[in-house]
Amino acid sequence: MQIRHFELIRKQLFHSGTRMKSRLQSSLQISSVAGFYHHRAIGVWSFLREGEELKLVREPQNPFDPAAVAIYFRNDKLGYVPRGENGRLAGMLDRGERLSARIRRLRNSEVSRRRIQFEVLS
Repeated sequence: MQIRHFELIRKQLFHSGTRMKSRLQSSLQISSVAGFYHHRAIGVWSFLREGEELKLVREPQNPFDPAAVAIYFRNDKLGYVPRGENGRLAGMLDRGERLSARIRRLRNSEVSRRRIQFEVLS
């Protein structure tokens, strides 16, 4: 009986994968992807799913925004953390802090700024 209970707990911990990881991390920010139509987001739209992991990449040499943080899905750039919402994240990434991000909500909207909402976790 006790072994079965332990096995059940072990399965819940090890088979919940990303969901368990998200519970242990704290949410830093929720934003929408900026620049959706200027990058690969349209090309990968059909592959995106809520909960999918995203990668944040600093672009300190970006000519338009020195605090630029690009958002990638696999190897495709979706866009950027919006200017004015990226300073804190840029500083954290510059200090070598590990951040993760995930798709929080997808909307089939004509307004590009509303299409992909993401959450940054620490």
